[in-house]
Amino acid sequence: MRRMARAALFIAFLLVAPACASSDAPPSDDASEEALAAVGDLEDDVTELRADLSDLLDQRGDLESRLDRLAKRLSGALKDLRGSLGEVRSSTGAASDKAASALARAEAVADQLDVLEERYEFHLRRYHGGG
Repeated sequence: MRRMARAALFIAFLLVAPACASSDAPPSDDASEEALAAVGDLEDDVTELRADLSDLLDQRGDLESRLDRLAKRLSGALKDLRGSLGEVRSSTGAASDKAASALARAEAVADQLDVLEERYEFHLRRYHGGG
């Protein structure tokens, strides 16, 4: 706070110094009052800036906490998605294996049916005279 007050006084001095240098008379009470008013205005501005900064820092903290919560939710969703994809791949692989097995059984049954059909036709021709 002292540093800010010194800076405000220095600025006030810089504002008053040209007025003092232009005349040979010592600074008037009006110039001193103007300088003090300028310092008061600067102090008010600094107070307002500090309040604004405090508000901004609070808002930043709120945003950071919201972003952290969102990041955690997204991380959880990605983890769930990866798990679901793994299950889908596993299920797809199992379904593919079952389909391949069913196809192999269907082919075997078709082969057996062909053999039975050939035997049936053979017996029809041989024992029943036709076919």
